Amino acid sequence: MKCGHVLKPDEVQAIRDDIFSIIRPSWLTSVPAQLGSAQHGKLKADQWRVLGTTFLPLTLIRLWHASDGEDDDGRPTRCARILDITLSLLSAITIALSHTTTYSHVDIMQQHLLNYLHGLKELFPDYTSSVQTTIWHSICWSTSSYMALFIHGGLFHLKA
Repeated sequence: MKCGHVLKPDEVQAIRDDIFSIIRPSWLTSVPAQLGSAQHGKLKADQWRVLGTTFLPLTLIRLWHASDGEDDDGRPTRCARILDITLSLLSAITIALSHTTTYSHVDIMQQHLLNYLHGLKELFPDYTSSVQTTIWHSICWSTSSYMALFIHGGLFHLKA
């Protein structure tokens, strides 16, 4: 599996089908049904959030969690691992975007980020060795450390 080529065409189509067919509340930001085609253009931040927290988990869990057996290239095992680190990243993002937090939330977020970063390095070593990627991941890791400081300083609402 080449870096940047994780999803097969039928998996992209499954995501599109789910975007089209899943019944969702009217307040949820819409995501273009033709995701991945030139027609839809670039996603806005809230569309990325909805895609990542709603449609991708639903579709990828359905497609990749049910992958039984081994192909010659080990794709089912690799996809299950990609699913695991993707869900870790999405969990960390969900915690980071929360309006309230606790010190234990920060610890859980850091655990999710570590799982994501270690898994990414394991699965895509060529991708994670770039300078830009290393800097971006350092910034993400620092964010979780700063959250603990902000809790004490009052930028987040601390839940007892």
